[in-house]
Amino acid sequence: MARMRINYDLSLVGMDQLLNRLSEQNAKRVTDATDKATEDYANELARKMADKAPVLTGELKRSLQNSPTRKGTGWYYLMATVDYTWVQEYEHRTKAGFIRRNIALAEVEFPERIQKAVKDAL
Repeated sequence: MARMRINYDLSLVGMDQLLNRLSEQNAKRVTDATDKATEDYANELARKMADKAPVLTGELKRSLQNSPTRKGTGWYYLMATVDYTWVQEYEHRTKAGFIRRNIALAEVEFPERIQKAVKDAL
């Protein structure tokens, strides 16, 4: 059976432009705040996906909950590591879309969280 997994990158884009306009001290505060906000949101997004995932053995749910992996400052990678994630995401009778719906929500919520983190840091 082919491995069909779903993954999602949660990362900050365009921060260099903002950081270049700030003092070194403020840039450090903003970097730390946005990195923390990204970590918190990655974990929250993983929990939301896991909470909506279909559960038979719990392996898919655990895979989603444990998926956030730090790739760098302000960059997290989420991936369910079970082979049948794609099938459950697209073909489950009642729970299909449990990942896509949360990613669509993240497209709105995550920038708001980052804006708040920047505002609070300054």
